[in-house]
Amino acid sequence: MYTMYTLVISLTLILSLTSAAPPVVDAPAGRMSGVLLEATQVRAFYNIPFAEPPTGALRWMPPVAKGVWNGTMALGESKAIGCPQRCFLPPHTCPTTTSEACLTLNVFAPVAASNAPVMIFMPGGHFQQGLADVPVYNGQYLANATGVVVVTINYRLGALGWLVTDELEGNFGFLDQQLALKWVADNVAAFGGNPSRRTLMGQSAGAGSLAAHLIAPSSAPLFEQAVVMSSTIGLAISNPKYGAQLGALVMANMSCKTTECMRGKPVASVLEAEYASQSHLFVDHPLSVFLPWNVNKAGPVPDNQLTAMRAGKVQRKPMIMGNVANEGVIFIYDAVQHPLSKTEYEAIVAGVFGLHAPRVLDLFPGNVIDSRVPMSHLATYYVMICPQRYAMEAMAQNAPVYAYLFDHPWSFARSGWGANYTFCFHQVCHGSGLPFMFSVVRGPQPELGAIRPIGCLAPASRSSSSEGGIHPVDNFAATACDYFDSIGSIGYQHGEGKLDAFLPDSIHTA
Repeated sequence: MYTMYTLVISLTLILSLTSAAPPVVDAPAGRMSGVLLEATQVRAFYNIPFAEPPTGALRWMPPVAKGVWNGTMALGESKAIGCPQRCFLPPHTCPTTTSEACLTLNVFAPVAASNAPVMIFMPGGHFQQGLADVPVYNGQYLANATGVVVVTINYRLGALGWLVTDELEGNFGFLDQQLALKWVADNVAAFGGNPSRRTLMGQSAGAGSLAAHLIAPSSAPLFEQAVVMSSTIGLAISNPKYGAQLGALVMANMSCKTTECMRGKPVASVLEAEYASQSHLFVDHPLSVFLPWNVNKAGPVPDNQLTAMRAGKVQRKPMIMGNVANEGVIFIYDAVQHPLSKTEYEAIVAGVFGLHAPRVLDLFPGNVIDSRVPMSHLATYYVMICPQRYAMEAMAQNAPVYAYLFDHPWSFARSGWGANYTFCFHQVCHGSGLPFMFSVVRGPQPELGAIRPIGCLAPASRSSSSEGGIHPVDNFAATACDYFDSIGSIGYQHGEGKLDAFLPDSIHTA
């Protein structure tokens, strides 16, 4: 009888938990319901529309803000809907389905959030792939560990987001990002976020976009701080001339002469033309083969990001900028899928660097077995690390700037990178820091015989004392595992001797 009574009580408790009402938020945009993620005590709201679907007459137009809706919009289910694309990224970063009705964002807010700092993340993917609503960018763990409100956003990709023609100046994806940031400014307080403490974060193409926001006057009111991860600013921003050349190929491959004609084509035809056109090598823009779609120097973006930064034409905001150790590997091995001879490598270097090629080859000599190895090192420094260091040096004249280098190879590489990226199994490839930043992994720490909880980079969450024994340390993950420091307030620094990676230098390499 006692056992039956216990069982009934247990079932009642379980049913009461599972039938609990979902969290509801009344925001200026409208009323919405989400889901309470019990393990982390974080409220999640998925696929919140911030713009009308950019279809029909709205295709290749600036985004139109989503109107206030009536009733309660149910947003408690993760659907992984991405903007139209052909996704070849590693597992856990591709959409399950795609649609032009993709201008959405996701909000992860701690239950107790009140006037909390806000982190807004723009994902990467060559300006052509990826989305915000995937496991790697699951913001609940970061929100739980730090108390911040985490927002991840989608924007248009490829030709649909960045096409330039005689009639179009591109940057539609950039304008999508701006509108998403405006939505956050207007609505995040309803989730417990502070609209005047916003840190904008971006990785890869998201970081290249962020760099453009830093030089775009119209983006200045939309965030207070920045974290730039593995930026693409080393690959020159698109210019109207190159953009129009690529756009002309896209139009020709769609058998169109006008924008109106292209708007009438199915999205599959746009993608077909996009991929058919981008394989063309433009002699006056050779590196476009690595990044055919990009921010265009037009409209809200006044100049090349690095040029503007070095000229001081940039917003004065605290920021963190950094890279992973082997940025170039994924680009070179993905593009060149066979061993590269020393002769081929030297010819490529000569074509890219011209008269400077001998000096480059002195620093990065060819390899008789496979010259993809030195080419990867060269790409890491030439395209990623050095341009970002130049940007940091320029920007540190006006605001606090901190640098990091992430050099931890994955212990979960086989499942993390998948069968198409075996060359990353023992490398710290582009994107390697993201699972740790979002704290979505649990990995072994062999040197301690321990398991790292939810991606914490520090070696332990307990400490011995003079009294003997092992004792818990309160808030250890938030104070000592966070290599980005207190992200909602970059000015805060750990005390001397607590974490040497964040000594308060104007530029610090961690």
